This record gives sequence, structure tokens and C-alpha cells, in this order.
Amino acid sequence: MGKDNWTWSYSSLSQFRTCPKKYQVLRHEKWMKEPSGAAAEIGSRVHESIEKYLQSGEFTADLLKWEKLLREVYDHKGLCEVEYALNKNLQRVEFKAADVWCRAIIDWMKIEGNKCKIIDWKTGKVSPNKQLQFYAWVIFTCHPEIDEVEATFHWINHADKLTETFYRDQMHDYFDYFGETLRTINGCIISETWPEQKGFHCRWCAVTNEYCSNGKGGF
Repeated sequence: MGKDNWTWSYSSLSQFRTCPKKYQVLRHEKWMKEPSGAAAEIGSRVHESIEKYLQSGEFTADLLKWEKLLREVYDHKGLCEVEYALNKNLQRVEFKAADVWCRAIIDWMKIEGNKCKIIDWKTGKVSPNKQLQFYAWVIFTCHPEIDEVEATFHWINHADKLTETFYRDQMHDYFDYFGETLRTINGCIISETWPEQKGFHCRWCAVTNEYCSNGKGGF
């Protein structure tokens, strides 16, 4: 991938923050493809079932343990799997546009007047992060009429949730967290230097020791 045409999402920034070398191998150069683990596959199936129900009203047996929550969300008649893409001028473009710079997919959202509600479904462990902040920044950028975003993580296997409210007048502050990481990635691309970050995560990393001294066969 060239120095000027790389793209990013919340997940790619998270991967870089975990290990720049892993990001280089799997995301930037794409020398390897990360295999999908069992947990990721289960999560994808659950997301697909929830999306199908919220769009069609067709309730299936695999959703029974979350029935009350999902029926409440269904009654609000929002949109599912909403795709956003921005170019470097912060203009909204098609998701696979040639000039795309940043992408986001929001599990569920509803706009009412100058307010927006979003939900991100989580099937893994309870682990708050900056993803909701990223989504809020994207929505403020794409929807100038929105002044407030109420965003919720639902950890459905733990009956737990976290709701945060974001405001337009703070959107530049929200971006600062991501901007710092983007500048660091750009520095790695320009210098062609990608540090290895050894840690507990190496035990599950797909990158082999062909590319990383901490990779499989070298850790």
C-alpha cells in the first residue's frame, strides 16, 4: 500500500496501538490474512441474527435470551449496519470509493431531530473503549444537523451496558485521541519502521516469525 492512500477504522487503530508490527503485516502491507477465531465467528452470527430481526421483525430461537432488550430496540424502528465513509476532506463518500480515508459501520442508529442514538452490540467480555467516541465523531462529521449523540455498548452475554453522551461542540476534542495515533501511523509509513510490541497478546497473534521476532515459532 502506498504512503498516501491508506485507510483507517477504529479496529485498525486499535490493532496498531496493540502492536505496530502486527498492523504492518496484517493491515498495511497485507502480507498475511488474520484467521477468524471461534469467538469472532460467533459474534458475526449473533450480529447477523440481530440485524435480521431488527429489519424484518422475524424473531428466531437463537435470540430468545435477549428477547426483552431486542424487542425494545425493534419498537424504536432504527437503521441497522449503517455504513459511513469519509475522504481526507471529511466529505462523506461511498463505502468503497477510490478516495475513501476512514470507514465505520454502526450496528444500530436512529436520528430524531438534532439527536442521534446508536447501539454497538458486544458478544465478548465487558471492556469499555473509545469506539463510541469514534462513532460520535463520524456522525457529527456526516450529519451537520446532529448536535447530540447518545451511544450505548450492549454486552449482551453479560446483561451489561455503558451509555455515553457526546456533543457537537466537543467533536474536535473527540478526534484528538485518534489523530495522535494517525500521526504515529503516518510516521511509521514514511520511515518504513514498524516497532514490535511484545506482550501477552503475542500468544494469540497470527503473525509468524517470518515477519516478527515475537511471532509464532519465535515467542
